[in-house]
Amino acid sequence: MQNQAHIDCIRHILGKENVYSVNIENLVVFSNKKVQLFIPNKLPIINIKKLSKYLRKDSFEKDNNFDVEKITNILLKHQVTDKKLIANHNKNVKIMAKNNK
Repeated sequence: MQNQAHIDCIRHILGKENVYSVNIENLVVFSNKKVQLFIPNKLPIINIKKLSKYLRKDSFEKDNNFDVEKITNILLKHQVTDKKLIANHNKNVKIMAKNNK
Protein backbone atom coordinates (compact mmCIF):
# COMPACT_ATOMS: atom_id res chain seq x y z
CA MET A 1 0.00 0.00 0.00
CA GLN A 2 2.79 2.39 0.93
CA ASN A 3 4.65 1.75 -2.30
CA GLN A 4 1.50 2.32 -4.37
CA ALA A 5 0.97 5.63 -2.57
CA HIS A 6 4.53 6.63 -3.49
CA ILE A 7 3.92 5.71 -7.15
CA ASP A 8 0.71 7.77 -7.16
CA CYS A 9 2.60 10.70 -5.64
CA ILE A 10 5.31 10.48 -8.31
CA ARG A 11 2.65 10.42 -11.04
CA HIS A 12 1.00 13.47 -9.46
CA ILE A 13 4.30 15.36 -9.28
CA LEU A 14 5.16 14.54 -12.89
CA GLY A 15 1.65 15.58 -13.95
CA LYS A 16 2.08 18.95 -12.22
CA GLU A 17 5.17 19.38 -14.40
CA ASN A 18 3.26 18.29 -17.57
CA VAL A 19 5.17 15.02 -17.90
CA TYR A 20 2.82 12.13 -18.66
CA SER A 21 4.65 9.54 -20.74
CA VAL A 22 7.03 8.08 -18.15
CA ASN A 23 6.79 4.41 -17.30
CA ILE A 24 7.08 4.01 -13.52
CA GLU A 25 8.27 0.66 -12.20
CA ASN A 26 6.88 -0.43 -8.84
CA LEU A 27 9.73 -2.05 -6.89
CA VAL A 28 10.75 -2.43 -3.25
CA VAL A 29 14.44 -3.12 -2.63
CA PHE A 30 15.75 -4.25 0.74
CA SER A 31 19.26 -2.90 1.17
CA ASN A 32 20.40 -5.28 3.88
CA LYS A 33 22.58 -7.78 2.01
CA LYS A 34 21.83 -10.53 4.51
CA VAL A 35 18.04 -10.27 4.33
CA GLN A 36 16.26 -13.42 3.21
CA LEU A 37 12.94 -12.85 1.48
CA PHE A 38 10.36 -15.60 1.39
CA ILE A 39 7.76 -14.05 -0.87
CA PRO A 40 6.14 -15.00 -4.19
CA ASN A 41 8.21 -13.97 -7.22
CA LYS A 42 5.32 -12.03 -8.71
CA LEU A 43 5.58 -9.30 -6.07
CA PRO A 44 7.82 -6.31 -6.87
CA ILE A 45 10.12 -6.96 -3.91
CA ILE A 46 13.80 -7.91 -4.19
CA ASN A 47 16.97 -7.67 -2.17
CA ILE A 48 19.91 -5.47 -3.10
CA LYS A 49 21.82 -8.41 -4.58
CA LYS A 50 19.19 -8.75 -7.33
CA LEU A 51 18.89 -5.05 -8.16
CA SER A 52 21.72 -5.01 -10.69
CA LYS A 53 20.17 -7.92 -12.61
CA TYR A 54 16.74 -6.30 -12.43
CA LEU A 55 18.07 -3.07 -13.95
CA ARG A 56 19.59 -5.00 -16.87
CA LYS A 57 16.09 -5.88 -18.13
CA ASP A 58 15.40 -4.91 -21.73
CA SER A 59 12.77 -2.40 -20.63
CA PHE A 60 15.52 -0.29 -19.06
CA GLU A 61 17.74 -0.34 -22.16
CA LYS A 62 15.59 2.23 -23.98
CA ASP A 63 14.83 5.65 -22.60
CA ASN A 64 11.54 5.82 -24.56
CA ASN A 65 12.50 9.30 -25.75
CA PHE A 66 12.18 11.04 -22.42
CA ASP A 67 14.74 13.26 -20.80
CA VAL A 68 16.18 11.33 -17.84
CA GLU A 69 17.89 14.43 -16.45
CA LYS A 70 14.62 16.40 -16.60
CA ILE A 71 12.75 13.65 -14.71
CA THR A 72 15.54 13.47 -12.13
CA ASN A 73 15.45 17.23 -11.61
CA ILE A 74 11.67 17.24 -11.21
CA LEU A 75 11.84 14.52 -8.57
CA LEU A 76 14.68 16.28 -6.74
CA LYS A 77 12.75 19.55 -6.82
CA HIS A 78 9.84 17.89 -5.00
CA GLN A 79 11.94 15.76 -2.65
CA VAL A 80 10.87 16.02 0.98
CA THR A 81 13.89 16.81 3.14
CA ASP A 82 12.23 18.31 6.22
CA LYS A 83 13.02 15.90 9.07
CA LYS A 84 9.76 16.66 10.87
CA LEU A 85 7.69 15.88 7.77
CA ILE A 86 9.60 12.65 7.20
CA ALA A 87 9.12 11.60 10.84
CA ASN A 88 5.41 12.40 10.63
CA HIS A 89 5.11 10.39 7.40
CA ASN A 90 6.85 7.40 8.99
CA LYS A 91 4.57 7.62 12.03
CA ASN A 92 1.48 7.64 9.81
CA VAL A 93 2.73 4.65 7.81
CA LYS A 94 3.19 2.66 11.03
CA ILE A 95 -0.35 3.57 12.12
CA MET A 96 -1.76 2.51 8.74
CA ALA A 97 0.15 -0.77 8.85
CA LYS A 98 -1.08 -1.49 12.37
CA ASN A 99 -4.69 -0.76 11.37
CA ASN A 100 -4.49 -3.04 8.32
CA LYS A 101 -3.39 -6.17 10.18
